[in-house]
Amino acid sequence: SWNPDTGKGAVLAFRQSSPEASHAFALENVPPHRRFKVVSAPGGERIATVSSAALRRGLAIDLPAQDTAKVLLISALDR
Repeated sequence: SWNPDTGKGAVLAFRQSSPEASHAFALENVPPHRRFKVVSAPGGERIATVSSAALRRGLAIDLPAQDTAKVLLISALDR
């Protein structure tokens, strides 16, 4: 779920039986030349501050164990 107008969204990552513990999730329609904070949900722990380009390249999410999930919330820091 991503709203390019507000610069807010969420990434829901699920690892079922994949042997890969990490995957890069590339977001589309990311406004250029902005910075975003990435926090975990529901706890709100700050994970990273990233650029528009980094989100378009792919946000790496690690899920060390199979049958796990992670939710990250993304929001713009500037306009």
